[in-house]
Amino acid sequence: MTILSCDTAIEEVTDLREAHQVIAQLRWAVGYLQRYASLAERVAERADNEFATFLDPEYAHKLRLLYQQGQLLPDQEPGAQLDELIARMVQEAIDQRWSQTHYA
Repeated sequence: MTILSCDTAIEEVTDLREAHQVIAQLRWAVGYLQRYASLAERVAERADNEFATFLDPEYAHKLRLLYQQGQLLPDQEPGAQLDELIARMVQEAIDQRWSQTHYA
């Protein structure tokens, strides 16, 4: 068995305390990340009638400008939510395409 000097023993105890603190922080972080991952999975689940899309930067910019200028839809009301307007645009485009391909 090795006998440590008083200074070395104090350093070892301090290092051990720091190690315990780091381990406790890491355990907390792992728990947090596990809870966050679980929440992220639930949020990522979509309803059957929910869709997501990504636009090229050019079109994302145009979309934002039209929305900010109140010109995204001809009858865009002030204060209308962007996601609601996008849903209307898509529905109108689907209706138009449907009427072109499915004769009533």
